[in-house]
Amino acid sequence: MPFQAAINFIKHRLGMALGLLLIIAGCSNDTQPINTQAPKPANSAQNVQRSTAEAAYEAAYKDTNQASFVGNQQCASCHEKQHHQWQQSHHAKAMAIASDASVLGNFNQATFTYNGITSVFYRKDGNFMVRTDNAQGELEDFSISYTFGTYPLQQYLIDIGRGKIQALGIAWDARPTAEGGQRWFHLYPNDAVDNQHFLHWTARDQNWNYMCAECHSTNLKKNYNIKTDSYNTHYAEINVACEACHGPASNHIRWAETTPTQPANKGLTVEFGERQNGYWQYLPGKHTALRTKELTSQTELNVCARCHSRRSTLNENFIHGSAIGNSHRVNALSETLYHPDGQPKDETFVLGSFLQSKMHSQGVTCSDCHNPHSTTPKLEGNTLCAQCHNPGVFDTPSHHHHTPTQAGSQCVDCHMPVNRYMGVDDRRDHSFRIPRPDLSAEFGVPNTCNSCHSTQTPEWASKAIASWHEQAQQPFAPESHQQFTAALAKGRQGLPEALTLLIALTHNPAQPAIARASAIALLAAYPSPRSFSAIVAQATDASPLVRRAVADALTQLNNPVGITYLEKLLADAVTDVQFAAASGLLEARPGSLSPATRKRLSQVLKAYVESQQHNADRPEAWINLGNLAARQQELPEAEKAFQTALKLNPKFAPAIINLADLYRATGRDKKCVELLAQGVDANPNEGSLHYALALARVREKNYRAAATHLNKAVEFAPTQARYAYALAAFQNQIGNTQAAVSTLNAALAHSPFDPQLLTSLRAFAMKTGNKDAAALASARLKEMQQALN
Repeated sequence: MPFQAAINFIKHRLGMALGLLLIIAGCSNDTQPINTQAPKPANSAQNVQRSTAEAAYEAAYKDTNQASFVGNQQCASCHEKQHHQWQQSHHAKAMAIASDASVLGNFNQATFTYNGITSVFYRKDGNFMVRTDNAQGELEDFSISYTFGTYPLQQYLIDIGRGKIQALGIAWDARPTAEGGQRWFHLYPNDAVDNQHFLHWTARDQNWNYMCAECHSTNLKKNYNIKTDSYNTHYAEINVACEACHGPASNHIRWAETTPTQPANKGLTVEFGERQNGYWQYLPGKHTALRTKELTSQTELNVCARCHSRRSTLNENFIHGSAIGNSHRVNALSETLYHPDGQPKDETFVLGSFLQSKMHSQGVTCSDCHNPHSTTPKLEGNTLCAQCHNPGVFDTPSHHHHTPTQAGSQCVDCHMPVNRYMGVDDRRDHSFRIPRPDLSAEFGVPNTCNSCHSTQTPEWASKAIASWHEQAQQPFAPESHQQFTAALAKGRQGLPEALTLLIALTHNPAQPAIARASAIALLAAYPSPRSFSAIVAQATDASPLVRRAVADALTQLNNPVGITYLEKLLADAVTDVQFAAASGLLEARPGSLSPATRKRLSQVLKAYVESQQHNADRPEAWINLGNLAARQQELPEAEKAFQTALKLNPKFAPAIINLADLYRATGRDKKCVELLAQGVDANPNEGSLHYALALARVREKNYRAAATHLNKAVEFAPTQARYAYALAAFQNQIGNTQAAVSTLNAALAHSPFDPQLLTSLRAFAMKTGNKDAAALASARLKEMQQALN
């Protein structure tokens, strides 16, 4: 998986008790070392101790005699055509040992200057070398170990010792010169990355073993050792080979060689039968083809989703074709990743977009459009879409309203707009949405019309589209599948009218499950009988994404009535849902759970702990383990976990705050303040640290210092309503109520209906005689209360 997009979400990540990590890690079985030496057996003494998760993984393959990985050459003899196609694919070139055949970049004494550092790319003794800044900021010579990817850019991996493979921040633009390529460029041109920056190529957040290995190699086992902060990473094959998708093939080989009629599944670990059980045909009077048989399996999508999604890794239990939630946690339509209409803000790797599409709801799978072996589209241009969409109706100027062969005449121009990632990589949105400039005008979301007609307004584009339809007042009426923008947009703002919209969205089966799950997440911010009823009504939804959202929302609401639903979700068939339910049940009153539930909870928490231990190379995992220990009153274990997180990243704000709070709770106030002060010094622009230190200074009665840090907290995190509330309360306490009113008014620009802000504003405005502000606050509080009732 490319580094830059994965790095982006690290900037927003916080460790929380049972808040699963947004990281990308490894999967395992038969493996070889991440070097050019002879292979080591996966179960050798050098590997980590066998875990319960691994035992479960192997048990799942019992019916196929624990199939093992055999390598792509074993597949080639019988599947020559598919193997040849794969050899030309991006999957085959996902990673390779650096060689004359694999390296694309200019290593002929080429130079590149970035942030005051001039790096030199050259050859020495047959090796590809780079002279660049090391972890200490000093120039050092490094040997390129591996290439990473091939087009439109190629990254380079360097072994820096202790098994750590790092991705250089300078990449090669593999595009033709005419397109601006054939040059070195930096992946973070605007971040001024130096050796102290978390995006520096030597830093933990640029580590291949953790960040990208699972999706660029086959059957990876990360093998991290926390005691030595080192890796013994293994894989079956260096790139994304046949068995990455089809699973271990030893039993299939055995079937082909000895028993050509048995077993019925030909010894395959996973069968992709979705497209064999139905085909696409046009019904009379219809211009879009429909499947002759409803799609009943998501096997193919689950296999692709493992890597083509924005997700975190839960464990190494990946079983080819099983529900993705058993091994990974897929992100819903969060505000940091998606616009409210579902268009991606950040790189989300296709799945989240595709799950929104009408094509997905009608049974389209990845291989309907893509050749899974070459990874390219099966057909060129509009011919691909014409498989299911009558070209006589859709591939005409009367439909697309553009000159044929010109921009706007290709289906993808309007229905799959491009976003650029990693500086040069253009990727298409797979939500296949109808262009909606009217939503741009109302909610500020992008639209593909104005991406070309950039000098025009969304209103202009809306009128143009309206003029193409007889019913000009409702030009978008035919689209019914992606009708969730208003609910998500207003829900994110916390507006009163959003509650009714969100409830309607959760109850509407015609809307994508990923959108309904996102609505449930937003409903948790509207604590009322109405929202609670809407949330629990979806506890048995067919989508694991929705059921997980229910468990998360019930955990946040902490309603005792919700325990019954959480108990059922704890027994869910999908691991992701179980973990979410376990978090809520930890808040249950002692003795309120049945013996059976307590036993099951213990089992799920054991699996959760193993999940975090699998991600032990990340400080976030230790925050999660520490918070879990603290919730179970195991304070010494919690302290050790928080300290380990800080050992991995001394600047990690959540670890600093959580450990400081533990010091406070155990009577070590001096250590609490010292740690927070050190954290602020190391992270002077981190609002959460200023806020925590401000509260600590209040406890010391050092009010001048508290005021300074509260102001800094609001300055660096203006959208955090509780920071503004605390600052306003403090300002009022010291007699500067007018300043408190100004602080609250500024905060309400981000959270216009926050009840805490409004209640304080009403009181403070009345105190200062500002009747208009008090009346506004009262009106908004009344409006929200009426919505909740």
